[in-house]
Amino acid sequence: MSSFRAHVLILASLLLIAGAGLIGCHSGGDLEIPKAHEDYITSFGWHVEKGIARILHPKGFYTGEKLDMMKSLDIDVSPYRDKEIQESIYLLQERQEQQEHGSISFHIYEVDGKIIGAHLAYEGYSPGLVKLRKRE
Repeated sequence: MSSFRAHVLILASLLLIAGAGLIGCHSGGDLEIPKAHEDYITSFGWHVEKGIARILHPKGFYTGEKLDMMKSLDIDVSPYRDKEIQESIYLLQERQEQQEHGSISFHIYEVDGKIIGAHLAYEGYSPGLVKLRKRE
């Protein structure tokens, strides 16, 4: 495994652990799905099954390796270092072809109600984070 890939794996694990403990995290039950989010997800050819969580990342959360990981996903959060960034996570109806029941989640990042980026996450892979792409 390459050094970069190992760092991304460690960083993804830290993000999941840190994200779970943040104040402002909301999960449990089905979350309301804003129409703008559903429209955004659908524009890439994906379909929401349900909302999973909303995490409010504090100002300055994305620095160093976290910032690099986001850039590797084509999400540049550097202009928003001094802002809170909300992450909304949705379970998709679609499943992974390689795994019979492998789920796919869609992560949307927003600042002040404006979507600044998104990525997919594949269950069972580590880190399993992939750049957003149109579904064909």
